[in-house]
Amino acid sequence: MNRDVGIIGFLELLRKVKSCFRRRNKSIPFIENIDHFQSGSPKRKRALISLRPAAWLTALREFPGIKLFNVSGLTYIMVKVLNENGYAVDIVDYLLDDFKPVKPYNLFIGHGGRVASLIDTLEKNNTVILQYVSQAYWKEFLRQSTERYERVCALKGVPLISSHIRAHSEQERKGEEHLAERAKYFFTGNCPRMIKGYGKYANKIRIVGWASYLEKDLIVKDRDFDAGRKGFIYVAGTGGNIQKGLDLLLETFARTPDLHLYIYCWVENEVRTLYRKELSLPNIHYIYHYRFGLLRRYLRILLKRINFTITAPIDTGIGTAFLGSFGIGLIPVGYADMPCTPADSHLANSWQVESMVSNVREASRMPVEWCQRASALSMQNFQDNWSPQAFEKRFSEFIRYVETSSVKL
Repeated sequence: MNRDVGIIGFLELLRKVKSCFRRRNKSIPFIENIDHFQSGSPKRKRALISLRPAAWLTALREFPGIKLFNVSGLTYIMVKVLNENGYAVDIVDYLLDDFKPVKPYNLFIGHGGRVASLIDTLEKNNTVILQYVSQAYWKEFLRQSTERYERVCALKGVPLISSHIRAHSEQERKGEEHLAERAKYFFTGNCPRMIKGYGKYANKIRIVGWASYLEKDLIVKDRDFDAGRKGFIYVAGTGGNIQKGLDLLLETFARTPDLHLYIYCWVENEVRTLYRKELSLPNIHYIYHYRFGLLRRYLRILLKRINFTITAPIDTGIGTAFLGSFGIGLIPVGYADMPCTPADSHLANSWQVESMVSNVREASRMPVEWCQRASALSMQNFQDNWSPQAFEKRFSEFIRYVETSSVKL
């Protein structure tokens, strides 16, 4: 058995054990009256956020070294901006089906498909309703996920996998539709294809941003940009390898044996089973275990010979791990739903494997001078558009915009 395949299986077992311990921890359904940040005057307004209350406690515990933007950092920044604009903040778990508010709110930030009854109660009190968007419209998510699963199952000659990871239940679909109908505005990152997929609701969307926390210890100052033209790293969060395009990348690099793919994410069982042969190829390397302890030094050594960060998901926004890789000077390639220029990225027009193969081959032939400039521009792009500081600035502007465009908060 290939060593990398064995490591993937072992780490997956550890992940399952860890998941069992996590489920033992009871979730916190509701936190109220958060008044953590000072404002110029007493907080006379109230805001309710539908996310994860435990994320706020995690952010407080980790600050100033918050690890994950989604959702601890996001929650921290939203509370900070709302507090500074005169709101006391409550947070309710977005997975609750039966939360009934007992006090009036000026502002509600909804997320997920289980807030329908909550919205009906809030509307009676003239609450301004906003929707936080972190992925594709549910109809597009289902359509594109089905397209990806049908492709891989037909290719591998196996029965269609009908249970998509992150699939929406019927209740959640109705709830998301209800929230979309009632929301005054949506806010999300600058992802043109995802926004277009919201159809009749697209005109409600305001681009506020998205972000990632920078792993400063992975910034490479002496990268070998010549050797790095053959190196591509795939970083992704957990959940949905096929929806995030790992299968496409394995097929792409199976066709380009002179180029190297470094996989820095969990590999789920369905991909590990269907792509065992590709995962055993000498130019495809599994390195997710390099994030642990002393092994991290090997990750820093590898990054000196990797120029590119690669992705190929459905049009459901941009992963925070992918964004974070910009901040350490990696150049985005592959298929990504984001504004870009030929100076700071080299993106494909399609996620189809033929297009991806052409994309990585072309990127590997870019001049060293271009790679050096693109790396610097990628870092600047992160600071200007995808850093937590950039998100905080734009979210604050958005809240003030909502207040001036609403009747009265």
